[in-house]
Amino acid sequence: MFNLLPKKEKAEIYSQYKKRRAIISLFFTMFLFISTAIFFMPSYILTVYKEKEIQNQVERLGIVNKDKNRTELVTKIRLVNEKIRSVDIDDNQKSYYDIVEKIISKKGSDIKIESFVVRDIVTDKKNAYQIQITGVSKTRDSLFAFSDALGTIPGIERPDLPVSSLASEVDTEFVINISMSI
Repeated sequence: MFNLLPKKEKAEIYSQYKKRRAIISLFFTMFLFISTAIFFMPSYILTVYKEKEIQNQVERLGIVNKDKNRTELVTKIRLVNEKIRSVDIDDNQKSYYDIVEKIISKKGSDIKIESFVVRDIVTDKKNAYQIQITGVSKTRDSLFAFSDALGTIPGIERPDLPVSSLASEVDTEFVINISMSI
């Protein structure tokens, strides 16, 4: 193929072509940036407006609830302190855990204990408790054995075993009432 243009003009045309291509790509990039900014502008304005509205609501609620929260917090702290004071145990007083542990140690494999109710009772003795044990015994004999074993625990009076607990021979449901003083 024949070259009709000299090399110098050919290089100049090629240089102008590169400049035009760079300018067009720059205009395209600017157009993309501007159109993106225009399309995101409504969302941005809406977000700024919502943020200011929420901040105003928080400030209004903060002023209204500040005194209310403070009084509620003080009353809750007082209630918690009262509960803590009521839970404190004297050194002389036996914990319920020890009482329940002694009773469970006398339980045989045929006895299933479902619940314990331990109440402090006021007597002339220093530490007295009323204990109610509810459960199920596989046999009547194992229930008698459990009742007798409870009588051997120091401080426990003879357990009351209601006659209704002895009505069935198998899977006997029982309620035993015990008085205990330590």
